[in-house]
Amino acid sequence: MARTYAPSRLHKQPVAPQTTPQPATQDIKQRVSQSAKQHQKSPPWQLPQPIKRRFADYLRYSICLLLALLGYYATYQLMLRTYPSQIQHFLWNNNYLPFTTLVFVSNFFFFTFVTLNQKWGFYLSTVVALILYWRLNQIEFDLPALVIIATTSAILFFLIFQDIMVKNHGKK
Repeated sequence: MARTYAPSRLHKQPVAPQTTPQPATQDIKQRVSQSAKQHQKSPPWQLPQPIKRRFADYLRYSICLLLALLGYYATYQLMLRTYPSQIQHFLWNNNYLPFTTLVFVSNFFFFTFVTLNQKWGFYLSTVVALILYWRLNQIEFDLPALVIIATTSAILFFLIFQDIMVKNHGKK
């Protein structure tokens, strides 16, 4: 049965004419066709929702990628325009501080962009900077030194991610 609407005080609307009731089969067909239209697949050019969210996250962190590229370009210019002996003993002996600092900062922004997490970016860039520092200073490790390094890295990893572990433990 069709509804009739009373005209409102503000707007003069015509009253819908009364029509004869439709058979039940036509009403069911209309409902089925409406629900089918609502549940159609999205067109193939639209991305699924999780991919859209991930893309939005990468757009939000795109400034980190830009800063990483600028840092890598600055590192390239430093290597191009200076001799290693000019920056080798910058603050203390044999540390190449301008080079390692630029590499650390650039890697931090790059790994932050890749992982979408600043803590992972810091941890990975610290590991890369330590390996680079050891290689520049020609430090070779034996078994006890590797154990100490692995222990130190594990402690650093635990300290960085301690709040994440506590939060996840509280959700159980």
